[in-house]
Amino acid sequence: MINKIKEFSKKYIIGIVFCIFLIGIVCVYATTYFPSNQTTYNNKTTGMKATNVQAAIDELYNKCSVPVGGDGLLNQVDVVTSGDGLYKDEYECRYFYRGANPNNYITFNGEEAGWRILSIECDGTIKLYRIDGLDNYIWWNDGDYEYFNSWIDSERNIYLNNAYYNSLTSSAKKQVVLHDFAIESGTEKLGDDMVAYIAKENSTKWNGNIGLISMSEAVRTNSDKDSCGTVDLHYFSGKGHSTGCEDTNWIFSTHTREWWTFSNGSWSNGAYIIKQSGGYVGSNQSSDVRPTLYLSSSVKITGGTGTQSDPYTLK
Repeated sequence: MINKIKEFSKKYIIGIVFCIFLIGIVCVYATTYFPSNQTTYNNKTTGMKATNVQAAIDELYNKCSVPVGGDGLLNQVDVVTSGDGLYKDEYECRYFYRGANPNNYITFNGEEAGWRILSIECDGTIKLYRIDGLDNYIWWNDGDYEYFNSWIDSERNIYLNNAYYNSLTSSAKKQVVLHDFAIESGTEKLGDDMVAYIAKENSTKWNGNIGLISMSEAVRTNSDKDSCGTVDLHYFSGKGHSTGCEDTNWIFSTHTREWWTFSNGSWSNGAYIIKQSGGYVGSNQSSDVRPTLYLSSSVKITGGTGTQSDPYTLK
């Protein structure tokens, strides 16, 4: 009997020791994966604003959700939900600069603060928009309506991707990347349904170096979504060509003449042109061109704060 008791006690002690060992392992892993909420965070060497662990996680998550542009400098731009600044687009994986005058000026092709960043793309490219027109008033196809609705066959495409592209500096050409542009036009009937409108624009893509702005992009640079968040609201709100939406949209600043977009309206021989005081569907128009292009994701942004007096610089 005594021997049986000793044997049972020995097994019992071994079992207790094994349990303690297992509990120790669990505690170690629990400490690793579930650290105490009392853990402190030192932000002095990171350049981040967070002062505690959870805030640091949130800040890193928000920054990592912004696509990398150039050397990552634009990842440090705060994404905003009101006022002037960089907004996350609700329709596509893109980030747009919106508002009356956001800090999106950039020097490209030797033109200091001559361009502005239209959007940051999830493929790492940055889409630029030239502030001033090229003083090249041309017809869509020099009056040839057979191809009036076709960007591919238009005089604008021929001019921009030949004469204009070849006029860029050698360093600028190296910074431009071939990219898909959404060139299918929307229609006025879809003007109040941005999901359908953008889907219509994206239904046809063209791959090239130099393009134009689309109507949906011009709308999405406005920070006043409630009053100006659709094509109908922005351009056809019953107030004539001047809707008041130009006051919260940087695309219209400094512009005094009409310029082409990719998008044709419901007319067979008409296309959207934009004026500083609003927009309308033009027919048989001779309008200016303002190029858009994509910077390669390998391009580095080496300085500047994005203001007109201190634009971003490239390398």
